Amino acid sequence: MNDLMFDIVLKVLSVLFVAISTLLIPYVKAKWDVSKWNKYLAMADLAVGAAEQLYNVAGGKGFDRKEFAIRTLERLGVKLTVTQMDALIESAVFNLNLSLKGDKLNESNNTEKASTQSEQL
Repeated sequence: MNDLMFDIVLKVLSVLFVAISTLLIPYVKAKWDVSKWNKYLAMADLAVGAAEQLYNVAGGKGFDRKEFAIRTLERLGVKLTVTQMDALIESAVFNLNLSLKGDKLNESNNTEKASTQSEQL
């Protein structure tokens, strides 16, 4: 009876081990990749913002700004393919443009509110 129980427990544990390794390891790996990508996105936002700030003052075209962002990301240790780097930078530029448009919308809304309030007085 003891040998039978031992065999059953051993088989159950081996099935559990296989299930955990096939489900848990890919989940953790995918989660880590998402975390790593989000870290890269934050770095790209900073690099694009810095390039925008630098080249607005010094002048320069989009190509110069992109090269600056790529060099900055490489110095920060981001190791991606050219296609991935392009996607990362384009995403950061898109986010920057969205935030700038949002700021302009907020300014115009605040101006409209102020003028409406002054008219009511």
